[in-house]
This record gives sequence, structure tokens and C-alpha cells, in this order.
Amino acid sequence: MAEHSSCEITIDLHGLTVEDALRKLHGPLYSTRFRSIRVIHGRGSGALKNAVRDFLRDCGLPLQVIYGEDLNLPGRDGITLVYK
Repeated sequence: MAEHSSCEITIDLHGLTVEDALRKLHGPLYSTRFRSIRVIHGRGSGALKNAVRDFLRDCGLPLQVIYGEDLNLPGRDGITLVYK
């Protein structure tokens, strides 16, 4: 689990609309500059978390996506880790 505890950048999407959150995630996700991203979307109603995870699944990039709850990370289901 320790190898998944750090990422090159963290993107905090708290308080954003789904549209704004996906727009904020798009640049770093498609950038070759970063190989790992910690996405903090929070728990809330689950709408933002689900939209982010759906976007990552459908983006067309070969990604490894790990849900915080699967690693028992602090914040659990409010975090998604992305490795390119």
C-alpha cells in the first residue's frame, strides 16, 4: 500500500460543479508531465465522485485507477489515484 500513498500532484475538486471538475482534471490527465495524480473529489452526494471515475474509465488513456477505499487511505472513497 505504501507505493500508492504518494502522487506527483494532487487535484482538489471540492466545491466544483461536475463540468468544472472534469475540465480541471483534463489538462493534467492528458499531460505527459505527470505520471501519477491524486484526485480529491470528496464524498458528498457521490455525483462528483461518480463523474470523475466514469471520466477516467472512458477517457481512452491506458490508466491504472485505484479507489481510495480499496487501499484504506485517509479519506477513503473521497479520493481516487490515477497512474499513467
